[in-house]
Amino acid sequence: MTSAAEVTAVTAVTYAEGWDLSACRPLTPLSRAEAEGRDAAGEPYVVVHRAAGRSVPVEVHLIAWEALYVGVWAYDARGRRVRETDWRLIEPDRLFLRHAEEWRYDDEDAAEFAPDVWHTTVDVFPGDNGFRTVEPDGRRGIQLHAPTGVPEEDRWRGRAAFGVHALASPGPEPAPGTHEDGGDGGDGGDCTAGEPATRWLPPRPAEAAFLRELFEPGTRLATDIRPEMTVGEPREIARLRLPSGRLAVADP
Repeated sequence: MTSAAEVTAVTAVTYAEGWDLSACRPLTPLSRAEAEGRDAAGEPYVVVHRAAGRSVPVEVHLIAWEALYVGVWAYDARGRRVRETDWRLIEPDRLFLRHAEEWRYDDEDAAEFAPDVWHTTVDVFPGDNGFRTVEPDGRRGIQLHAPTGVPEEDRWRGRAAFGVHALASPGPEPAPGTHEDGGDGGDGGDCTAGEPATRWLPPRPAEAAFLRELFEPGTRLATDIRPEMTVGEPREIARLRLPSGRLAVADP
């Protein structure tokens, strides 16, 4: 069985502009200086942690400060994702653990995310207990639901001056002699340019459907709950003062 808690010593750290999800490899290599430039500008980039004797990475950090997002993905020796954590920069200098997933492969030949593997998800919101869902027999098995049990101190991480550090727990730590560069980590031809269909993209907020029509008087709408609705004349209800410039709206 491959456990998400498996720890492997990192011997090399490289950087790239993007990540190919299906091929499990970086796209368009970067030097550390170039990665630092993208970090400062908020542009997305990838940090790849490798270990000696492995053709696939140990851990990949997907960083996009403009999208307020950091993803930390861990892989087993077969290139299957075993752990994924989703961190959000909801405060200027602190990241919050919004989502986490873990997979365990009892069968060494099981495909990544196979429907019958052990799988757990954790969803947390600031100020609440969050929820953990465990699927012992995969998505077709029995689902067990319980509070996350994630301590408050484990839900937050300080933002580093560059990149991210100590976000995955447990996870790999750089070993003595670790080197950093923008090449292929000694694997030869690992990085590639181009735009594959499976290129990772930073998450973006969902766009509202029919936003223009919702403000046009006379527009007829229908939903499963209300089969007939007609848009009336827009009217001012109140004004909001937004010092942060950020606004989140949800339909209850």
